[in-house]
Amino acid sequence: MKPRHFIILLGLLSFSNTRAHSSLLQRSMIWSPGDENAVVFRKTFTIPKIGKTTAFIFADSYYALYLNGNYVLSGPSRFDPKRPEYDVVPVTSFLKQRQNTIAVLVYGGIANGMRMQHAPGFAMELVSDDYQIISDITWTCSGNTSFKSAVAKWQGFDETIDATNSTGDCLGVGFNDSAWPKAVCINGNLWGPFFPRSIPLLSEKQVRCKLQLPVQVDSTLTIHFDRNYLLTAELNFTATEKTEVRIGNTTYIAGPGSHSFRTFDAFGITDASCKLSTSAQITIQNMRFFNRVYPFERRGTFSCSDSALNRLWDMSLHTLEQVTEDGYQDCPWERAEWMGDAAVIEYPLTRVSLVGEGNVLSDPRLIRKMIRDISLSADSSGRLKAHHPSDRFDIHAYIEDYSCLWVQSLREYYEFTGDADFVMEMWPVLTGLMNWFLKQQTETGLIRGREFVIVDNPLKYQVCEGATLNAFVYKALNDAAFLAGIVGDDDKTVLYKKAATTLQQTFNTVLWNDSLKLFNASTTYEPTYHSALIPLDRGIIEPDKKSSVKKWLLDSIDKASESMMTYTHFWLFKFLYAQDEPEWDKKVLDLIKARYKNFYNADNIGFTVAESFAGDRPFHNFGSAAAYFMSANILGVHVKLPLSSDVLFIKPQLGYLSQASGTVVTEHGLVHVDWKKKFDAFEFSITIPDNKKAIVYLPAPSGDINCEINEKPAQFTREHRYAVVELSGGRYKGIVR
Repeated sequence: MKPRHFIILLGLLSFSNTRAHSSLLQRSMIWSPGDENAVVFRKTFTIPKIGKTTAFIFADSYYALYLNGNYVLSGPSRFDPKRPEYDVVPVTSFLKQRQNTIAVLVYGGIANGMRMQHAPGFAMELVSDDYQIISDITWTCSGNTSFKSAVAKWQGFDETIDATNSTGDCLGVGFNDSAWPKAVCINGNLWGPFFPRSIPLLSEKQVRCKLQLPVQVDSTLTIHFDRNYLLTAELNFTATEKTEVRIGNTTYIAGPGSHSFRTFDAFGITDASCKLSTSAQITIQNMRFFNRVYPFERRGTFSCSDSALNRLWDMSLHTLEQVTEDGYQDCPWERAEWMGDAAVIEYPLTRVSLVGEGNVLSDPRLIRKMIRDISLSADSSGRLKAHHPSDRFDIHAYIEDYSCLWVQSLREYYEFTGDADFVMEMWPVLTGLMNWFLKQQTETGLIRGREFVIVDNPLKYQVCEGATLNAFVYKALNDAAFLAGIVGDDDKTVLYKKAATTLQQTFNTVLWNDSLKLFNASTTYEPTYHSALIPLDRGIIEPDKKSSVKKWLLDSIDKASESMMTYTHFWLFKFLYAQDEPEWDKKVLDLIKARYKNFYNADNIGFTVAESFAGDRPFHNFGSAAAYFMSANILGVHVKLPLSSDVLFIKPQLGYLSQASGTVVTEHGLVHVDWKKKFDAFEFSITIPDNKKAIVYLPAPSGDINCEINEKPAQFTREHRYAVVELSGGRYKGIVR
């Protein structure tokens, strides 16, 4: 059998096995015979020997799995009930010869920023070569344990564990569950088809706190860390009387004696500390904290001659690592998948700095999951929600520009992965969305809807024929036309290209303010910084009008920056770096140093960036916008599209920095660079991945220069302010002088 045919056969067998597990879980859904929403399920079984064993497990809404009294994991990842995802985890190391016990705590019926209100349910399959355990009516269960119903809140849930009348550890091995009722089967068709988890299992690494144990606590204990984290906790203590202990989102009610419990919902901390409160004196013997986040590994690095920028880059990456759980999230106080946050800030920055589990470079699995999650929110009109899954339907449920960024993200996902099958899966949703937008076209030819929903936009939330919305839709139409070509829908390619061209012509006619040589923010509102910046970024401005808009924005750049928040600065920095001139490279650095001062200051002990420059919500992805440009523009590394070209662009834009070095993560591999500016020379070293090529733009003064690479004269061409060389994979050192 030829190797290619063998690989195809393995893929078919894997698909067949996945389908079998998915179908079995859906047929094996169980619940308690009562109407409780906090239920513990148990199963004791005997195995002849310990062999390779895998657990397949799903619950609506949350579960915590224990095997032989040992915590295994919590889950599942967030889901829409139309497309639930189950977890697959190896559990061989948790098993014992002969008798074993499974115990699973399930909280059902929770609706928050990550879950939708739905029927509770639980399913599990334990598979080995020698045996198979399936959730069915032989399992015991109880909704009358120390675990009380969880109370949902936007960012998670509050749980209460009342151990005062406990008859033992119902998650442990020796617990007597003989009096418990049997589970009942429920209809698995209450959920859509089951799918295996599309992202890796979360990492749960222990984080050290600054606490000497044992310690007595009378009322409140402040626990200090080296920085802010997203945490779960495990606590062992003794109490002398009935006592309520609260940490994170969990309240534990203890009677006299020794106690141990674990929190199951993660919580964020600020100022590098969290508080434990207790209603009576306890003695803590042991306390451990776990950082449960997406299993990223930071392989990107950044260092330059300005320590403030170094600190800000590090803080920004730490923040993103902490708000990236089973989805790109905004902050620990919402934990919602906002499409605009992921598209503009989180995916771009993680692409160039982090590697996913399995050494997946520029890991695209989280953005793929988000694109799919958002797609499941499509209503009958084709409209998409701004974040999903959740049942939230307020002023932020639908955000028109975020829907356009969904289209942008789908295109970028394809361009960086080549995954045409996923584009085909999303195609009906995309066509529905574009149809919705085109139906919002008025007699003027412009799209009517809410303007760019961000707090610094003077027209935020206003329904009008606005400049920023129409610029977003124009880019979305072009992205949709590109994707139509990928799926082979020629009719839609023509439709979307024509619609984009018509919208551009209308935009440049109806919204043009000829006396000011700028674009009005809407048909009834004067020009704003946003009506210049966003249309420039989205490419809707015709060439004959672009220079005056660009000049006005550059002349007003300080005032524009002062009026804009962290999020919008991503587009502002992108615009300035696109000028590709020394003065604007320097201006970006000036703006970062001035606007981000509250973040990189030494008194920011939490080591996370904030939603606003004032420091509000000091644990938010918005504040990391500048870090992307440190990797992409100061270090200067980009991949050339299409990805199949195997070419990198390397163009450092150092501004007034005398030195910058680091590693940029790309789909082609890790790229290492080191730049040094001297009085009369530019020294550099570059490492390019094997079997790849790089077009390298080396900063060079005007006039006669020479370039040496690896101590030999190098051929180069002059382009603007650069000496341009082409290099193949390998390591290089050189100088331009």
